[in-house]
Amino acid sequence: MKRGMTAGLVACAVVLAGCSAPEPAVQSGTAPELDPNAIAYDNLDFVTTRDRVYKDERKCEGLPAGFGPKIGMSTRPISGYTPGCSFSEPWGSLSITQGPPAYRQSKQQHFSDYWNGNVYMGSGYARRMILLNRYYALMAVGKSEYGTCLLVVDTGNVEPMTFRASPPRDQAEKYQRQDEDFPVDDVVNTICPKAQQAAEKLLPLIEPNGGSRLAP
Repeated sequence: MKRGMTAGLVACAVVLAGCSAPEPAVQSGTAPELDPNAIAYDNLDFVTTRDRVYKDERKCEGLPAGFGPKIGMSTRPISGYTPGCSFSEPWGSLSITQGPPAYRQSKQQHFSDYWNGNVYMGSGYARRMILLNRYYALMAVGKSEYGTCLLVVDTGNVEPMTFRASPPRDQAEKYQRQDEDFPVDDVVNTICPKAQQAAEKLLPLIEPNGGSRLAP
């Protein structure tokens, strides 16, 4: 596993050969809470047939009206030329996306690719998480001067919902001039919490009973 991922399968492997992941049954109505120990498992049975919770081709109009302050943003949301919705904040920038499902022959990544470490993030920092007790998620930092933190959330669709946070452009340009990568620890401590806060505030707004194991 990548740096920051939990390697908790060791005890399981010693006691039982091929023990199954501690996943609750898929549930209708309200998604079940997830076992925190699930972050140690590669063999999770991800739901992939739910509708997207955010149709990002609608850009900011696809999210609840006036949601910005509710997720900690102080500026107006921006609908750009590409799908998704973004913010330009004093601390940096945030973009929110969840693209339409794509078949494996496309270059688009699925949540399981992130969870199982098949997407190379560069810096080696990747941490599996249980978000809001009900969502599988992965937080990762790329290796570049831009200092971007990516929080990928499994909502039960083929494509994950992503929250991408970056520091101000002038900070990135400083490291670019020095031909250096943005310090990973700085990103983890100051930028990643912005992405996590946005996800934890927005998901209950758009699907109050949602989660990774909610039935389609």
